[in-house]
Order: sequence, then structure tokens, then C-alpha cells
Amino acid sequence: MVDRTVLGLCLPTGLAFMLAFVSPVKAQTEAETPTASSEWAAPEVIVRAPAPRLWKLTRGASTVYVLGSVDPLPKDLTWNRAQVTRILSGANRLLTPPIGTVGAMGAIEAMTASHLPGGRTLDRELPPDLTARLQAVLVRLNRKPDSLQTYKPGWAALDLERAYRRSAQVTDDEPMETLKRLAREKKAPIIEMGRYDITPVLKQLENLPDEEGMAALRLAVDSVEHQLDNSAAIGRAWADGNLHDLRRAQGPDASLVALIKITPSGKAWAARAEDDELKAIDAALELPGVSVTAFSVNQFARTGGLIDKLRAQGVQVTEPAE
Repeated sequence: MVDRTVLGLCLPTGLAFMLAFVSPVKAQTEAETPTASSEWAAPEVIVRAPAPRLWKLTRGASTVYVLGSVDPLPKDLTWNRAQVTRILSGANRLLTPPIGTVGAMGAIEAMTASHLPGGRTLDRELPPDLTARLQAVLVRLNRKPDSLQTYKPGWAALDLERAYRRSAQVTDDEPMETLKRLAREKKAPIIEMGRYDITPVLKQLENLPDEEGMAALRLAVDSVEHQLDNSAAIGRAWADGNLHDLRRAQGPDASLVALIKITPSGKAWAARAEDDELKAIDAALELPGVSVTAFSVNQFARTGGLIDKLRAQGVQVTEPAE
């Protein structure tokens, strides 16, 4: 059975987030079973043209290449795939980030409870400045300025991010979907790092206390405003591997993970997913040969992020030159 997206959200940010009807059989078979392969020497990565940057993790005879990604990216963005294609030609496996799913009943319950009670409207709940900014952003997304009026602030934040991804032609699926396609072409096994039911996250997001709900909505407005003005520059800097310009162009964290981490369940889910990511990378580094994965640069390279935790475990980290 093919997964059917309920809210049109998918966010791979190191953590993938998908609100979908999930078949139990599909959930169990999403990760392909690794096959035996010969031991490959880690290929040298020689970039002769602008391309997204790779981090190299090594321990003993094992190497994991990490493609630093950005969430979201323009759908029509062209980027140099030569280096990851070359690496996947000799890779033992592709590691895909954890996925959060919501089944049919959970999605229906969440959407049913997403509206303000008692005829209340959002413009009466929010400070005037936030109301004005929200309405202006909705107009830029070709939505009616009052299209979120009946939603609770937390759910309005989620819907605003969804509207941005639809109207602005950006995606959270890349570059992982390209890596999966290349892995299939090169016969490299695809290993999913984790899959969890995150229905409790949605329930907490839509029932946030007023102050926290407004904070979530303000974060979403900040993010979407910045992305609308800078998405093209961010995408181009990522595709060119220009980390200096990428840092300058990036603004508020545009990932939906940042939004759901406002909730206690979201924080717990994100912590569990990061723990599973560390375990998956550690397991890959126990096997001879080459593995490939992709993570959000914000998640992977931030202070206290995966890079620092891997170094603390004795992993040698080779970072891309500026």
C-alpha cells in the first residue's frame, strides 16, 4: 500500500516528518535489507565544480559521508550530483533519517481539534503586529488573509508552514529523495534509522497554552517571511557549497522540527530520533566500507550537535573547507 499524505507535510531535516496514513506492512518493510557486499575503500572526494558540501566520518576501516542539507529547498534547484553519485557507486548502504508518522485516526482527530472553540477568531487572540504580519504573509502565499482565522495558534503555525511549502514551490524531500534514487540505481541498500508515531506531538501543538501557541505562530511567521525573501539565495549557496554565503542567508530555523520542538512530546521525539541517528552512524562505522547519509546543516554542524557527539565517541570528523 502506498502512503497517502494527509496534510502534505514531509520534512527531512535530519529528522523526517510525515503526516500520513501508514500501512503496518509498509512501515515494517520501508527499510531495505542490506545485502552482503565486498569491502570498499573510501573514495576520495574531489570536487571540480561547485557542489553541496560533504562531511567525512571515519573510524578504522569505516567511512560515513554526510551530505549537509538545508530545509526546505527550491523544487527546481539544480545541483551537482557527481560526487554523491561517485560515492554511492562504491557504498555499502544509504542511511535515511528517522520518520515521524500519523495514522488515519490520529490525523482526523488532530484536524477536528484544530479550531478555536466558541466562535473565537485568531485576529482577536493575537497582538495586532503579529496579525498584520500573518495576513501579509498569507497574501504573499496567494491565500486569503483571513484563511487561518478559525485555527488555534499552534495549528495555524503548522498550516502556515504547509502553505509556504505548497505555494512557494519548495520541498523538504531533497536531497534525500535524490540520494535514494541514486542508491537504488547503484544497488546500495537503504537503511531507515527509525519510524515513530508522533500523534501526541500534534495533539500538544494544537493545545498549547495561549502564550506558547503565539510563540509557535510567531516563529512560523518569522521563518516564512525570511524564506520568501531568501529561499533562492539559500538554495544557490547550498548547491554551490558556499558555506559562508549559506550562513549569511539563513535566518530563523525553517524546519518544521523547530516548530514541533516547542511541545514536550516534540522535544522528546527529536531527542529520541537524534539518539537513533547516533546509534545508526555508530553501527555503520563498525562495518568495513562506505556509508552515505544526509542531515540538515543546522542539526548536524551546530554546537552540541551530531558532529560534537560523534567526536566525543572517538569518530574522526573531516569538515569541508570554507
